[in-house]
Amino acid sequence: MLRKIVIVFASLLFTVASVADTQKTDVLGLYAADVAVKDRSDAQWQLGVKSALRKVLVKVSGNASVNTLNDIIRIADANHLAVQQFSYENILPDDASANPKNKIILKVNFDIDMINNILQQTGQAIWDTARPQTIIWFITDKDGKNAFLTDQDAESEFFFSIANARGIKVLLPLHDLQYNTLLDFDFSSQELLKNIRGISSKYPVEQILLGKKSVNSDEIYWKLITSDAEYVWTDTEKDLKRAVDSAVYHVVDGMVARNSFFQDKSMEASAVMSVDNIDSLETYQSLVGFLNRCPVVSSFHVDSVAKNKVFLVVAAKGGGEALVDYFSKNKLMKLVSDPGAYDDVEMAYEWLDKS
Repeated sequence: MLRKIVIVFASLLFTVASVADTQKTDVLGLYAADVAVKDRSDAQWQLGVKSALRKVLVKVSGNASVNTLNDIIRIADANHLAVQQFSYENILPDDASANPKNKIILKVNFDIDMINNILQQTGQAIWDTARPQTIIWFITDKDGKNAFLTDQDAESEFFFSIANARGIKVLLPLHDLQYNTLLDFDFSSQELLKNIRGISSKYPVEQILLGKKSVNSDEIYWKLITSDAEYVWTDTEKDLKRAVDSAVYHVVDGMVARNSFFQDKSMEASAVMSVDNIDSLETYQSLVGFLNRCPVVSSFHVDSVAKNKVFLVVAAKGGGEALVDYFSKNKLMKLVSDPGAYDDVEMAYEWLDKS
């Protein structure tokens, strides 16, 4: 099944350590999820299991958009036998007077083979459990002064919960007053980067995420640092949790592109894609970065280049349909033509990002 498509992405030069050097993620944790339910009725159990299944499929596949694919939706919405065990836990609110009822958490463990089989049948990759760990240096305001976030701070829960939802582990630096001297450096300072790299080398991590909230605006500046590359971006999201979610998205998708695999290689199909409006090196780099972060793209190479246009051959997780599903939801591309056919018929897109 071949399709021609035109595409581009914001440059993400992402290099991770080899599988042998990464930390093994808790396998059972990847195949388990907790969800809040209203009560212990059968109806709530059914809803809770389906919600937990969607969470697990994201963690195991590494694809944040996996639950938007039609085949996955069909399976997730149906009754299934993938549940291995479950239990309930009552969580008492901090202020019991505000809500006298306990919050009920449904904890679900799914059968590993059955979850892998769902992904295999729908052409999705299974992300290896050897996943690079990331240390997060986030500069936040504490009592009117800049300080690095530690796992003792309430805000750290945003990072841990979001990272867990994507199937990775992150670390925060231990509290050390000596680190405060680093706060005097400009965020873009190479001296700061050198010191951060040196300290981070003492932790069992392969990459660094550096973040800082602007004093005079809601902007958050991010820098993702690997062994030989840096990726910088600015997030204007006012809500910290959403901004953190966006940052972790960047971190995870770079990992997935290099550490996922297919149990059935026949489910990984190639597509020929053309992308128009590629009129500069910067725009081309944006395209490459986009593809590197794309959760349904496992590999790609340039087939040919014409005036303001690039033709690519892309190995897609789930084939051409998975590519179309993902790109149709992306605002960076405008569909130029869709003949509605497969094989040798071209599907063309125009790249819209000119930032």
